[in-house]
Amino acid sequence: MYSIKIADKADNKALIQLTRLCPMQGTIPLLIDRAPDFFLLPAERGESVTLVAINPADGMLIGTFTTSFYHGFIEGRAERILYISDLKVHPDHRKKKVALELMQYMDAYVRKSKPGIAFCVLAGGNEAILRFFQIKGGFPEFVPFGQFQVLQIFPIPERKKIAMRDVLEVQTGPLEDALIAFYNAAHKDYVLAPVLQKRNLGACRNFVSIRNNKIVAAVSLIDPHPYKQNVVLGMPGYLKLMVGAVKATSRIMPLAPLPNVGAPIATLFLRAYGCLPGEENRLKALINFARKLAYREGYNFLSVGIHERDPMLKILNGMPRINFLSHLYVADFLEDKQKVKRIVEQGIPYMDFSLV
Repeated sequence: MYSIKIADKADNKALIQLTRLCPMQGTIPLLIDRAPDFFLLPAERGESVTLVAINPADGMLIGTFTTSFYHGFIEGRAERILYISDLKVHPDHRKKKVALELMQYMDAYVRKSKPGIAFCVLAGGNEAILRFFQIKGGFPEFVPFGQFQVLQIFPIPERKKIAMRDVLEVQTGPLEDALIAFYNAAHKDYVLAPVLQKRNLGACRNFVSIRNNKIVAAVSLIDPHPYKQNVVLGMPGYLKLMVGAVKATSRIMPLAPLPNVGAPIATLFLRAYGCLPGEENRLKALINFARKLAYREGYNFLSVGIHERDPMLKILNGMPRINFLSHLYVADFLEDKQKVKRIVEQGIPYMDFSLV
């Protein structure tokens, strides 16, 4: 038996060390480093709790598991949604029921809050953990809900001309209120999209395109480096060839620097984006503007996760990028299987991958 407790600030150093010992396994192994403060990322997600497992023999922190509640849209209505993440066990203590005890404790803990829809995302090649969730952990049945293309879009140099009309950077004031209303109106058409408030965009740089004194397209950009740093630990052969080709080309033409294996990736994320029907070209211009900004400030990529069903993917056609796949699974703690069926068959998911 292991001691399970709710983590607090005193556990921060041990949680960061454990995270570094437990990179995400998949087609492309990835470490999401959480220095200097493990708890900043869950706090960004919403109302979060992190459990830790302690080995009674030596007091070492050997496991962790996090869940986060936030308000998001389901079938056009705002609901409390549960995001499940960060299940990690020290390599020396795997196959010793540490994960099982963490999951059973978490299942009992979150059910006190009467959760409804819950979801998780898994990197390509790491889906086997779901079976463990469902059979032994007590969680409801998670069903597949397609996949996100997590796009690492190459920045573009300043000299490339982009058609930009009536673009404003949003500061505080009435335009900020209008931007939040604009995003939330767009998010109602999605599943899992957050109900945004000012605090969600406080650390972002927000740009809008205006027509007839009305926002018609918008992007919000964030650098998640203060609360997470993505580090690629290895690459499949095809990706190594691509990176090599890009680096070779950069010697004769201006291209953004590419990251090295083992080094943090400098990434500017699209936290939020959207446009009114018929204004797709304005949104595309804003995204290209963001690519120029990323180039100017030395970022390796502009990144966004877009679901395979999302028509917004068409806007990104022609933009050079590297694609990662992330598989989405959804469940309902209230066991409303018809609701889950409707969501999976009809919904278009939306996620902010700066928080994954």
